[in-house]
Amino acid sequence: MIGQKYNMGAICSAVLLPTTIFAMVTVSLVTASVIMIFSLY
Repeated sequence: MIGQKYNMGAICSAVLLPTTIFAMVTVSLVTASVIMIFSLY
């Protein structure tokens, strides 16, 4: 039971970490694009 719980936790963190990094990168890219667009005008 404990091993099963631990495996699920490992899978969740393995999925969550890249998703979080991807989200942060996407947000920073969008922010940079918006700043560049506004600085052009």
